[in-house]
Amino acid sequence: MLRDGKPVARATVEICDMPLITFQTTPCGSSTFARTALTNDAGEFQLPDIPVGSYSFAVKPDGRWRVMMTGSNCCTRLRAGATFDIGAITVD
Repeated sequence: MLRDGKPVARATVEICDMPLITFQTTPCGSSTFARTALTNDAGEFQLPDIPVGSYSFAVKPDGRWRVMMTGSNCCTRLRAGATFDIGAITVD
């Protein structure tokens, strides 16, 4: 995760099947499938054991969530045991 070209450390990242725009705690709180991770000092994160499917990301680099309703196709091409690099998430 990057902000102004620099890594964002300790940001929360969620992936889920149906993130909400209006929510109480997290955008993925009521989804049938969700995983959460924190970015490391390099702004990188890992979300293990993601089943094949279409998901969106929600990120919280500071005190506010940002929902990326991309219907990301990253996870429709997953292979068991493989790693998929989604590229940089920019929160400028």
